[in-house]
Amino acid sequence: MFSRALILFAGLTLVLQGCGPSASAPSQPAGPPARVAAPAAASAVPASAAVPASAPTAPVSASVPAQPTAGRQPATQSRAPLPSRIVLGGTSGSSTHQVYLAAATKVFNSIPSGPNVTLVETGGGVENLKRAMKGEFQIFLGSSDGYYQALHGIGPFANNAWPELRMLYYYTAPPDLAVVREDSGVKTLYDLNGKDFNPGIRGSTTEKRWEASLGLLGIKPRYYRGSTEDTVGAIKDKRIAGYAKAQVGMSLDTSTLELMLSTPLRILSYSTADRDKVLKEFPYYSFLTVMPGTYKDQKEPIVTLATAIGVATSTQLPEEAAYQLVKAIVDDARPGGAGVQTAAFPVIKDVSIPELTLEVTNTPLHAGAVRLFRERGLTVPAALVPPETR
Repeated sequence: MFSRALILFAGLTLVLQGCGPSASAPSQPAGPPARVAAPAAASAVPASAAVPASAPTAPVSASVPAQPTAGRQPATQSRAPLPSRIVLGGTSGSSTHQVYLAAATKVFNSIPSGPNVTLVETGGGVENLKRAMKGEFQIFLGSSDGYYQALHGIGPFANNAWPELRMLYYYTAPPDLAVVREDSGVKTLYDLNGKDFNPGIRGSTTEKRWEASLGLLGIKPRYYRGSTEDTVGAIKDKRIAGYAKAQVGMSLDTSTLELMLSTPLRILSYSTADRDKVLKEFPYYSFLTVMPGTYKDQKEPIVTLATAIGVATSTQLPEEAAYQLVKAIVDDARPGGAGVQTAAFPVIKDVSIPELTLEVTNTPLHAGAVRLFRERGLTVPAALVPPETR
């Protein structure tokens, strides 16, 4: 059955191949105007994702980040004074994530005596990482899988590992849910064997991850290919058991809500053992635990794939600068804060940015972020503490 929300926290339009909803930005709270530079490269959105999340979730220990083994050696953490100017690599101007970043830029520029932060429109996560490696961006948008691949020099970054990469924070991690008809006889992922099932829109990150993870577990559905509209119709007509679909943060997307109006549904969950097996093979994937009560009639936690979207940097950013940037974001988003980010990107309402970050991060944090999270009473796993902080 379904559920209602709670992520540790948790995403889209996004990234390596992600897709997500578009939305217009609500009126912005008062504050220094965001500076947006002229567009640099192209369309798409950050690398690999769906859209935002809007409720906390309980920590699940996503993939445990391994330290980079190849490529350049991490530079010693810079102790330089605060930079006077920081360039933020964003995404497409039509993306809801660019709307979020415009709000985040206002928050950054409200820091007393802080750096002047300028937001640049780009083609998304992969482009941001490649340009950041060249020193064009000091901070930049991306997804958890893209960051992991860049850190270790795999995928689009083969033979070009970037061990200096450091995470600042994640603001959303929308789950990819496997939704099936309650009367389909499918109660676990393994029951999908031999069943007609849509793994996601053709060519999407959702499709690739679900096919790869189910295949690794030896689960072989009969894959149904079609548009979201065709797939929803096939589920309603009982021609297929269900589908995998990226949600809108911790809220259900419109196609899933439409199905719920006429069809009793069930959401499938990975077991802890299966999640760990998938992460061992695909360490750049992220998982999220959707707590009971998140969705209607949801009585058990749901462990599922997710795409975490956030802002990263490198060891070249001074610790104090990273600390001030993350502190400004966390203080604005918490209860009683100014709410600039939430006004522009409502799906992050009720999200604990520190908790979400610690749950889904699969690369080392920046020393400044570690300092801020510890000050707030949070335990930072040893695997997330960078060498320069140990």
